[in-house]
Amino acid sequence: MPLATETIKYEDIEITVSEASVAMGMRRSILRGEALRLDVPDETPEQWLLRVITFPDLTAATQVVVGIPWPLTFEEFRDLPERLVNLWSEAIYRLNPHWNPITEDDPKKG
Repeated sequence: MPLATETIKYEDIEITVSEASVAMGMRRSILRGEALRLDVPDETPEQWLLRVITFPDLTAATQVVVGIPWPLTFEEFRDLPERLVNLWSEAIYRLNPHWNPITEDDPKKG
């Protein structure tokens, strides 16, 4: 069964994301688990959210990346332009609404 995909463009960067397969969902869970086990001194709440939620969500269902290094480390991801990450997250959550941290606990919305 083919998974739906979407490509976003930002300046010279193109990122293709997809609807999540079971394997992508497991990758997301592993990345979140690894992030939760880290003890990062002086980490702000914003950095914690990026590391534990945003980074795993966006990278787990990303298929093709052109114009930036891939795979990205968390530090590289954290330094990307906000507009790019906003476009990327919108595409991920459009294709995977059940991953959206705002709606994932509400079965009527996800």
